Amino acid sequence: MRHRFLSCTSHSSAVKTGQFSLSIIVLISLLTSLQSGCQSTTQPPSAVRDLLIDRIGWEAYPMTADSTQKGVEHRFAITNTSARDSYRAIQLCIDYYTQAGQRLGSDTTVVDTLVAPGTLIKLANQRVGRLRPGTDRTEIRVLRAETD
Repeated sequence: MRHRFLSCTSHSSAVKTGQFSLSIIVLISLLTSLQSGCQSTTQPPSAVRDLLIDRIGWEAYPMTADSTQKGVEHRFAITNTSARDSYRAIQLCIDYYTQAGQRLGSDTTVVDTLVAPGTLIKLANQRVGRLRPGTDRTEIRVLRAETD
């Protein structure tokens, strides 16, 4: 294996041609892009950014004795991805969709549970709204929450 060493004159010519400065710029931009995924400690709290809703499921239940009207019972998990902010009074929007992806409507609800930084809470038996005929799936998103 042969090693090639640059002499001082070769190195200065590389600097003059811009190859050396281009390498430094690429290195700095790479380091900057790696750090951009980190959460800044100076950002204000944002429930929409920090609260993750997943493990979503639902089923219909009879609202009346004759079962003519049905409601929707939801289950889901809320994960607080923030390293420092707790949230409570979490306002959620639940959207209902057909199998073809057509939106049928939505309901809103408030989950009045404290979710501490870095924790996950599981919620079941959340009865919200009436079942829309043709509902195949639901999506839940955070609208806002109070910081604690």
